[in-house]
Amino acid sequence: MEGHELSVLEGAAALIDRERPVVLVEAEDRHRTRAVASVRTFMESRGYDGFFILRGALRTIDELTDDMQSVANLNSTMLRTKMCYVGFLFVSRKKASGFARNMEDALGKQTNSDSV
Repeated sequence: MEGHELSVLEGAAALIDRERPVVLVEAEDRHRTRAVASVRTFMESRGYDGFFILRGALRTIDELTDDMQSVANLNSTMLRTKMCYVGFLFVSRKKASGFARNMEDALGKQTNSDSV
């Protein structure tokens, strides 16, 4: 596998497999082609589901579209509010549904406190 993201993950593979931690990975396709896809493949092969936050809402990695990682869109300051281009959370499939509920609750509370 190539890319800094994967060399770090590969070095931690035994720990990930043994401890099943929540993993936050920063990956951007504009810095390395297919960075997100390679990280996703690595984590999914270990029984993890991926998530990202877009406009204050938790999304599954299945909702990530090519235009959210488009180099042209990512380089446009006008379009950045529609992009997802940095942080991805990976959670063991056994813990994913509970994690998603907790994150959605936390994001809802954060959104509510922002409007006060």
